[in-house]
Amino acid sequence: MGSEQRLQILNGSAYVYPDLTVVCGLPCFNETRRPETVLNPTLLVEVLSESMADKDRSEKFTLYRQVPGLQQYLMLDSQTPLAELYTRQPNGY
Repeated sequence: MGSEQRLQILNGSAYVYPDLTVVCGLPCFNETRRPETVLNPTLLVEVLSESMADKDRSEKFTLYRQVPGLQQYLMLDSQTPLAELYTRQPNGY
């Protein structure tokens, strides 16, 4: 799903718009929230821009860690050929 797809953080206290959201299987939506809000991503991708890189690495990464089914977070640097992939470990971290 593209950057227009809204993602709900664990208890509904925050909503974010990743650049790319991947769901394995059927997507689950919180249909009481408009626009429709996805609940079960397995991979989130952010393309880092110079102005948003710090926020994507800190604030958004902290929020993404609260998504129970999220397995990987990929950050792609738009200025240099650099990709950072974070994978959730079996212990949840």
